[in-house]
Amino acid sequence: TEFMELCGDKQLWHNYLVKNGLGDYLLPTRPYSPANLRTMLRRYPLLFLKPRVGYEARGILRIAQGESLPAYNNTPHAIHWFSSARHRELQTGTCHFNSREGVLRSWEYTREAEFTAELQKLDFSGYIIQQGVHPATWRGHIFELRLIMQHDGIGWRCLGKVLRLTGRANLPLITADRETWQEALPVLQELFPGQGAALLQQSEEVAHQLAQSFSSGAMEFSLDFLIDTTARLWILEGNGKPSSFLVQIGDYHGRRHSLAAKLSFAQKLYLNTLPVSGTETQNDNRGTHQLIGS
Repeated sequence: TEFMELCGDKQLWHNYLVKNGLGDYLLPTRPYSPANLRTMLRRYPLLFLKPRVGYEARGILRIAQGESLPAYNNTPHAIHWFSSARHRELQTGTCHFNSREGVLRSWEYTREAEFTAELQKLDFSGYIIQQGVHPATWRGHIFELRLIMQHDGIGWRCLGKVLRLTGRANLPLITADRETWQEALPVLQELFPGQGAALLQQSEEVAHQLAQSFSSGAMEFSLDFLIDTTARLWILEGNGKPSSFLVQIGDYHGRRHSLAAKLSFAQKLYLNTLPVSGTETQNDNRGTHQLIGS
């Protein structure tokens, strides 16, 4: 419950990670206000505006200054907005695709003054402003690294590591539209020769550090990272109920293994409530499971 509440609010999530010593893995973030937006625009050429409470990238704006993207914008200043078709603002601009997952539209400006004036007209109450970085891509697809962590009553362990890729090539941001999954290590070794295994090890160390901050009742969570073009890890978001993801990627053996670990956790909690009678020794029968993509 604690982790679900944190994951559901990006500002609370950011604050919690900073408090627990993970600030080096976080992009500069501020709550939305016109003044904060002006400051961030002066400081960073690439920004993201994200709803504090949101999912699957819906409602996210990508604000780029001084760069162009083939097929998405040809002018030095552009706004990309991915959201549901219900947003009135999305009836204007250039539509790049419209699917069941959402709509991607863009607005282009040749003059900076026009660009900033347009941004000030929009109300983003309930949003955060975050510095953007240029993500590593694999075969034209942006991706994020996802780790699944689980506690079985004895300790935390990483159940698996996979890459979640956008279903469309050359997208300017990560969306859930037609997403696919790939094994993490082969892709990272291809992109960052000699660094792939170290990146996975570093991500697992971060996940373990985060796990140690939770209360004793926590059972599982997933942690998503963005990897930029310099092979640096950035924490994106977490999920307090990741087990259904195993079914989503077709790893039913992993799902069974996950459920067995939950039963072990419940058994451990139950045994801890019983009165102590003599000395007992409990074997560690956790075992290991090679998740698809780990």
